[in-house]
Amino acid sequence: MSVQTSAPAAAPAVENRLTAKDVLAIAGMFLGVFSIGADSFIISPILRPISEALGSSLATAGLGVTAYAICYAVGAPLLGPLADRISRKRMLLTGMTLFVVATVLSAFVWDVLTFCITRGLAGIGAAMVTPNVMALIATTYRPPLLPKIIGIVMSALSLAIVVGVPIGSYLAEAAGWRSSFYFIAGLGLLSGLVLACVLADNPPPAGGAKKSYLGAYAEVLRSRTAVFALLTTLTWMTGFYGVYTYLGTYLGDSLAISTATVGSLLLAYGAGNFAASFMAGWVVAKLGPRRTVMVNGLVSSVVVIVLASAALDTWAVLLLLIGWAFTQGFAITAMTAVTAGSVPEARATVMSMNSSCIYLGLTLGSAIFGALFTRTSFTAVGVVAAAATLLAIVANVVATKPAKAAAGS
Repeated sequence: MSVQTSAPAAAPAVENRLTAKDVLAIAGMFLGVFSIGADSFIISPILRPISEALGSSLATAGLGVTAYAICYAVGAPLLGPLADRISRKRMLLTGMTLFVVATVLSAFVWDVLTFCITRGLAGIGAAMVTPNVMALIATTYRPPLLPKIIGIVMSALSLAIVVGVPIGSYLAEAAGWRSSFYFIAGLGLLSGLVLACVLADNPPPAGGAKKSYLGAYAEVLRSRTAVFALLTTLTWMTGFYGVYTYLGTYLGDSLAISTATVGSLLLAYGAGNFAASFMAGWVVAKLGPRRTVMVNGLVSSVVVIVLASAALDTWAVLLLLIGWAFTQGFAITAMTAVTAGSVPEARATVMSMNSSCIYLGLTLGSAIFGALFTRTSFTAVGVVAAAATLLAIVANVVATKPAKAAAGS
């Protein structure tokens, strides 16, 4: 199968095999998603030298992270419909170019304001890349390849969690904090060059160029599958981030372990999530998206409640975290595959909205569960997170319900 998004690509997709050009395209997308994910995590260990170089406090320098996140969260849904009206390849490469340039400029800044501006521009570039990567995958490939490729490319984010912080630390120690941004920009540049060479210059979907800007959103909101797939992402991510945000603090207090040990436990989670995401496509192809989300959601709910309420030692926590990581990797890949295939005429729009649901879940999870944690206990956090996951399972069942069955219900 060759990497094309035009109608002729459908026939090779049935053959269930990849060409060398496919492999290069997948590697380029993996590298691009990894560079964007690493860009988010690599700042953590270099925030202090950044603040010292810019003559600001840690909190003020941290606004650069906030600027990146806000511009990504706002930019993704605003820019999504554009990719459904013009070439998705063009949008992807434009976004990667902006991301690379802004990341390089982040290494040259000498004051906090400019740093925040360059970080915000990098966030806008990232918002143009990730949703269009998923849209391109969904346009080009069909099951059983589709969930496998989504899982492989999404695993780049998990890998970024695992290695982002260490890479930032090592580079800052060896060559100064600015080298971290050069490294990320170099990865993004390599990704862009590979994709520019191997991706076909795909046209917009049929009628996409004539569709109004708001028409793409209307297309998504008219789709029961898309609406409930987005609700699945929102509720699942709210529960996940509600637990994950405060998990390190809880483990440190309940197990009486050092910050370094907590970091090692979370590193094990990241490694497990990377492995699960990489293999998730095969699991989804075997079980199907609905059953994958259902089974892993139920297991995840049980694991979270046990983690939050049972008296455990460090080794038991480690095993539970690895198990939780696998449920997350399998289920999220299945959820993404459903969302990506929900509205073929507006794939970039729906995937941009999916990105916003992830960030909204992060916002709601950290806010709502923070109040639960401080006012009650982490047990309450686990119970409510499990309930959110169960709601996500219900939403996914509705999203994956066959159209005929839905019409008769």
